[in-house]
Amino acid sequence: MISRYLPIRELQSKLPLPQLEMLGAILLRVEDLNNAPDLISNKQFLGQLYDSFHGADLLAQHSSRAKLLECVPEVELRRLEHVLGLAPASSFTDMVRTIASINWGNNQPTQAFLDFFGYPGEFIPEPAEPTPVEESLPTHEKPYKILHKYQADVFHETSAYLKTPCCRVLLQMPTGAGKTRTAMEVISRFINDNTGCRVLWLAHSEELCDQAVDAFKETWAHVGRRPVRLFRCWGANTPEFPSPEDSFTVAGFSKAHRLLKGGTERPQADLIVVDEAHMSLAPTYSEVIAWARSMSARVLGLTATPGRSISNFDENAALSAFYNENIVSIPDEGEGVIRRLQGMGILANCDRSPLYTNIAFHLSVDEWKSLEEEMDYSKAFLERVAADQERNRIIIEKLWALAEQGQQVLLFAASVEQSRMLCAALLYKKYSAAHIDGGTSKENRRSSIAKFRRGEIGIICNYGVLATGFDAPNIDVVFIARPTKSIVLYSQMLGRGMRGPAVGGTETFTLVDVIDNVTDYSSDLDDIYEFFEDYWLQQ
Repeated sequence: MISRYLPIRELQSKLPLPQLEMLGAILLRVEDLNNAPDLISNKQFLGQLYDSFHGADLLAQHSSRAKLLECVPEVELRRLEHVLGLAPASSFTDMVRTIASINWGNNQPTQAFLDFFGYPGEFIPEPAEPTPVEESLPTHEKPYKILHKYQADVFHETSAYLKTPCCRVLLQMPTGAGKTRTAMEVISRFINDNTGCRVLWLAHSEELCDQAVDAFKETWAHVGRRPVRLFRCWGANTPEFPSPEDSFTVAGFSKAHRLLKGGTERPQADLIVVDEAHMSLAPTYSEVIAWARSMSARVLGLTATPGRSISNFDENAALSAFYNENIVSIPDEGEGVIRRLQGMGILANCDRSPLYTNIAFHLSVDEWKSLEEEMDYSKAFLERVAADQERNRIIIEKLWALAEQGQQVLLFAASVEQSRMLCAALLYKKYSAAHIDGGTSKENRRSSIAKFRRGEIGIICNYGVLATGFDAPNIDVVFIARPTKSIVLYSQMLGRGMRGPAVGGTETFTLVDVIDNVTDYSSDLDDIYEFFEDYWLQQ
């Protein structure tokens, strides 16, 4: 790795030093040392963190690559120059410039560069696969793919609602039950039955948009009765509106809102599908829905939970009213939906293991107001919780124990800084771990997730990223280290481990919940766990 050539101050400039100081203090106590380890001056350890947090990101940038190469001894660069088949440069500066200017991508020179410095193959950038604005999808070309009975029940009931113009209906299925697959069957039936119709799918992230495109293409290949045009409307892709007849458009909410504000014509959708339907009430989202619809448009909302909050009944009632109080759910057949799906092997059994810290956090008046308005804890409060040294000690010791057992763990941290520190604590003990947050490049994220799925990385620490748009069938432990009052977010985090053996997952996974004594002006902060009590294994 190039990091071994970098001066220590360069490594320090890219790493979370206050969190490393805290980790040193925790190690002093946990490992019964005479003196706290000086992690900030440990160049080998800093280099390991540097490569883990930033390696692929910096290598992919020409200017950063050149800066890194300037720290490599000339004799090593001459060897690399020869490996790359470059003509000998007349000076060190020219050699750095020439090597840094290689065509960085999925090609032989990049592979040779990475091999020379000992980087893993996942650092190779993904091939530049074109994502066209438009695709034409043929009629069905594969045998029909049968739905499970509970999915078929939801499919038929939802399809019946959509026969009525201007109908709004909420489709609620727990995470892991095949909500997207079922919805795509509903959409395909709607298109088949309504010649010339336009369907618009709205999602809040590029990952979810990508998943929607893949899911529709897969479903239409089984059941489509005529050609349909598929459009992408996120990132650099901007289709023309109104949408053409017989079309399915997937749009990011932020992109759609920009088009709305820019005066773009309405999509004139006959069916609008809102992924993560709890967002429907947000002003920008409701504006997009109103802008996108035709006069007789139906609106189908998708959700894993029947409301946004367990305490804000007014908002839950407003969400219900927005969908005309029409909700379609899986029939429980007398045993409860979760128990039914667990018995079928669709959902994994959840062995909940609360990790009590006995640490008190008192919400300030401002934090309480934020909780009331946003229905979840503020970022400032989460950062305060994440910075508590004793709490982090408890979490680190639990993570070390899980890593020692060889468990595959997905951890949700309370802040970016905490996620990095917990990852550093694992790497310090030579356990395989990675950190991911919203600023992590696609290459670094892809590398870490690929290793996790192959079992080469045991623990992924993340903040604000992997609650949606992420699927790994081999998760042994979901570790929730961030407090939340949002049933939506909690359901999403919990759902990462819920894939059962009938769909390629595990029979049972462990949920580690970090439980703090959060005091405020409400009556009960444990009610979110009671909301999900049907998920837990019966003791």
